[in-house]
Order: sequence, then C-alpha cells, then structure tokens
Amino acid sequence: MWFWIWTALVLGAALVAFFVWRDAWRRFRRAGSEAGTSAERLGQVWERVTARTEERLAEAPSTAPTVTAPRAELRARVDRLREERLARKAWRRRPRPEVWERWRSVWR
Repeated sequence: MWFWIWTALVLGAALVAFFVWRDAWRRFRRAGSEAGTSAERLGQVWERVTARTEERLAEAPSTAPTVTAPRAELRARVDRLREERLARKAWRRRPRPEVWERWRSVWR
C-alpha cells in the first residue's frame, strides 16, 4: 500500500515540476523575443537621438575662442545675448491676469 502512495506522490511531484518547468521555459522564450524587439527599438531611438543631437550642434552658435576678434564685435554680441536673456525673463514674469482670476475664484 505504501508503495502506491509514494509512487503517486513522486509522479504528482514530477508532473507539477514538469508544468512549472514548461511555464518557466515559455516565459524565458517570450522574454528573449521581447529583449530582441526592445533592442531593435532602442537602436532606432538611439539613431534618432544622435541625428537630432547632430542637428542641434550644427545649429548652435560657435563657441570658438574670440580673443582676436574686434572689441566692438564682441561688445555687440554680449549686448545681444543680454537683451535675449532679459526678454526671456520678462516673458516669464509677464502679468497673467487669467491666473490671478482663477486663484480668486478658488479662494472665494
């Protein structure tokens, strides 16, 4: 009688182990195929990022040393950069009555 009980237990454990192994194998294969797909997508994204970076670097103003440039030209460049910075600051600090009106309606 004990022989049959132990045989059933061993066969049941072997059956459960088989199903667990099969499920793990299928998940492993699925993860491998997803890793391949994600590697392809990552490669495409990397290509786009490098292309856009190269475009941005081509559009950027020159940062070459300007020690030998004429003083008037350098002064004009500094003045232009200051004006651009002040314009950005002024735009951020512009009065926005719609925001204040929204806050007034919230706190009423």
